[in-house]
Amino acid sequence: MAGGFTPMNRIMGVLALSLWLGGCSQPLEEVIWKDFVRGHTPAYTVTFNAGGGTPVPAAQTVTRGGKATAPAAMAKGGHTFVDWYREAALTNSWNFAVDTVTADITLYAKWDTVMFTTYTVTFNAGGGTPIPAAQTVAHGGKAAEPAPGPTKPPYVLTGWFKEPERINQWDFNIHTVTADITLYAKWNPVMFTTPAEYRAMVSLGGGTITGNIAYYYAPSPDDNKGVFIAGRTVTLSPFRIAKYETTYELWYEVKQWAAGNGYALTNNGVEGHGGTFGTGGSDWTADEKKRRPVTAINWRDAIVWCNAYSEMSGRTAVYYTDAGCTTVLRVSTTGGGTSTLADSVAVKAGADGYRLPTEAEWEYAARGGGTPSLTAPFTDKWAGTNEGSALGAYAWYSDNAGWTLGSSHRDYGVHPVGTKGANGAGLHDMSGNVWEWCWDWYGGISSPETVTDPSGAASGTNRVIRSGGRNDGAYGSAVAARYHYYPVETYYDLGFRVVCGQ
Repeated sequence: MAGGFTPMNRIMGVLALSLWLGGCSQPLEEVIWKDFVRGHTPAYTVTFNAGGGTPVPAAQTVTRGGKATAPAAMAKGGHTFVDWYREAALTNSWNFAVDTVTADITLYAKWDTVMFTTYTVTFNAGGGTPIPAAQTVAHGGKAAEPAPGPTKPPYVLTGWFKEPERINQWDFNIHTVTADITLYAKWNPVMFTTPAEYRAMVSLGGGTITGNIAYYYAPSPDDNKGVFIAGRTVTLSPFRIAKYETTYELWYEVKQWAAGNGYALTNNGVEGHGGTFGTGGSDWTADEKKRRPVTAINWRDAIVWCNAYSEMSGRTAVYYTDAGCTTVLRVSTTGGGTSTLADSVAVKAGADGYRLPTEAEWEYAARGGGTPSLTAPFTDKWAGTNEGSALGAYAWYSDNAGWTLGSSHRDYGVHPVGTKGANGAGLHDMSGNVWEWCWDWYGGISSPETVTDPSGAASGTNRVIRSGGRNDGAYGSAVAARYHYYPVETYYDLGFRVVCGQ
């Protein structure tokens, strides 16, 4: 077979290859492998165990026989970096300038404890003065509690905390310094002279209320139907509401604070009517006068006072003069009309401060809260009772308040808060005594509709008032009764109560 592959050809080829390799000292297999590697060099992964240091270096891909790159410097509080090692036992160090990578490998960081490092402790006084000086503390040492500490009237310093959220308190007797740290002051409101009972708030869980004609005081006019009308579904978020109407004592205390902190209220307010703080006619003791609801303040006064109460209590104010909620409303402008900063106020979402209740919140609270249903609907026509014959046990109104038209003692009929029975939510005077300002512009209620946390019309002329007053009959004291006043107006049986978030 000329030119073909024959046994003789094969023998001759092998002999020729053997002669050619005769002077080569390497085995044939190794020569062939090295020729393969030259064109197909494998790569390996180098990972790093930082041993608690940060930032943890990224893994590296290195070709066989190549060198890994030394990672950037890391930090670990209370420690100094020593070197990288080949094994977790930290026995043999890795030399990045010399050692080559021949397989996947993990390198381990070695740390030594700092013996003589110092750290800086700074203090964020949260508006208090003077700001304590920074301290230099050795590793493992204890910072000294600033003494005397900063002050921030009318607040009281309650401690220093590890984070801006003031969650974990720093104990200067126990905690040691192992890194630079800033400690944050926490302030609580100064103790009020108004007793806690008369500042008490009641938590209500909210829920969804489906309107029902059974909730009307009467089918007409519309002002006798309330806000939970047939065909309307209202969902309310949880909130807290004052147990009592705002007393004159609390009004006065906050007003005094407000006057020294950039606030200006148009009206002084009175104790139900007549007299000045803690004084009055012989028919009331001074203490009874302080416990009467404040009256003769307008809607604008009420929301500005709410902001002062919030700030005095260490809460975030709710009402602002600008849409971005950067400037707190602190002035209740005098004069009529609706073109005032107060009337165009912006509400800060999520603020935990005090505010006026929406009309829906007010009526929900007056009816006792809870979540009504077809099988367990709201039942009370008045706050605390469904029986007209029992109304006198729950409300000061025209039948029992003692007010007479033309009386020279116009404070007659406005009684100290909480002197009548509470409703199912534990709230007093939700029917009768004095009318209460609500947030909403007054307007008609749409039906059918489904709404969440409604706050009334976007604009209007009058603001809603609810509750009924000293000289109103049973109809005016009903929890479904709606009425309204100009936001600049005052009256001698018109006050308010506050709400806030949970």
